[in-house]
Amino acid sequence: MNPIIPKEPIIPDLTKIDVELLTAITFGKEVRTQKCDALFVFSGTHSGHWEKAIEAYHRNYIETIIVTGGRSLTGIPIPIGKAIQIAKSLRHKLLSLF
Repeated sequence: MNPIIPKEPIIPDLTKIDVELLTAITFGKEVRTQKCDALFVFSGTHSGHWEKAIEAYHRNYIETIIVTGGRSLTGIPIPIGKAIQIAKSLRHKLLSLF
C-alpha cells in the first residue's frame, strides 16, 4: 500500500536563476543605505513623523533634521502662525531626545 503523503519530499531541479529569485523573494533585496545631508519631517507633532528621523540620525544616516508645520494629519492647511508653533514644538521635542 502506497502512503498518501510521501516520506521524502520531491525536490525540483532549480536553476541558478530560480535559486536567486526564491532567495530574493524570501529574504528581500539587500539595500545599502546612503548618508544624506538632511531629512525633512513634514508637519504635525504625531510621533510617527519624527521617530524614524531620530533613528536615522542615531544610525548616522543623516546630518540634519529639518522640521516644518503646515498641514494637519487630515491634510487641511494650518494657519502660518500655528504651523510655526508646530515646527518649533517638534524641534524642541527632537532636541530633548539627544
